[in-house]
Amino acid sequence: MLLIFDSDRIASFGIVIRNDRGAFVQGVSDILQVTSSSEMANRVQIPTSNSALIAMIADEDSVVGFLLAGVGNVDLRRKSNYLLVDSKTTVKQIEDAFKDFTTREDIAIVLISQYVANMVRFLVDSYNKPVPAILEIPSKDHPYDPAQDSVLSRVKHLFSAESVASERPQNSHQDYLDAHNAARAEVVVKPLKWKNTLEAFSRNTSIRSFSTCNVARVPFENGENVGEATLPLTGVEAVKLWANEKSYYDYDKNEGVVRNCWHYIQVVSNLTVSVGFDRSQCKNGIWAISCYYYPPCDIINRPYD
Repeated sequence: MLLIFDSDRIASFGIVIRNDRGAFVQGVSDILQVTSSSEMANRVQIPTSNSALIAMIADEDSVVGFLLAGVGNVDLRRKSNYLLVDSKTTVKQIEDAFKDFTTREDIAIVLISQYVANMVRFLVDSYNKPVPAILEIPSKDHPYDPAQDSVLSRVKHLFSAESVASERPQNSHQDYLDAHNAARAEVVVKPLKWKNTLEAFSRNTSIRSFSTCNVARVPFENGENVGEATLPLTGVEAVKLWANEKSYYDYDKNEGVVRNCWHYIQVVSNLTVSVGFDRSQCKNGIWAISCYYYPPCDIINRPYD
């Protein structure tokens, strides 16, 4: 018989579980301690060509259920396949865990609470490998919203009728403008126009960084959004990544929540009237993306009324 309880019920029952060495486990903290201590580290790890792990980045309730299901793993190097996210967890820790789990060869699936995924949305949206697969899941206090799930959106698009008609590279002037202006329309800001001189400056910036792919910001009178990508992101995808920082923007405080959102502020600034963009691949295979705006955004006042 299988009994499934949430962590609150487990804690309220008191001593409810006995581990495989006969020690009693009481409450959530003990479950985590037992699961992540020598109990797992001392077990012999037998990797096979057919075995793979599921990783999790989630809230306490989800991680506890994950561990109680017996899916937790701590190897001899003390590396685990889960990260418990609470009020003390930093965005940097979440980013590091996501990068680690998505580059490990022994992990096939990464489960991540959607509200946690929103904290590192840039990483999630730019991830484009089939394995490990990324699955966004709900949590106790944060229901799942399919509209925020970028992986699901890409899968739907892949199998939709529109995908056949949209297989073009999406790197034209109009593509860039449409992506920018869609974000601007959401906050009722006038659309941008293309400016060839800004495109030329963007291209010159890319050429100067071609050998090293160092697209560090350069002093100039215009606004800018620059970045690097290991995957061949289209111009539209890059702009959407910047626009997705909207979820971090606090309009009342005019600042980013959890992380900065200067890319988004520049995309929707009501002071900016024109834009130019360039996308180039460097010698080391990295894609350099640079976008310049005129006039630049106001870094003190709100980007729109």
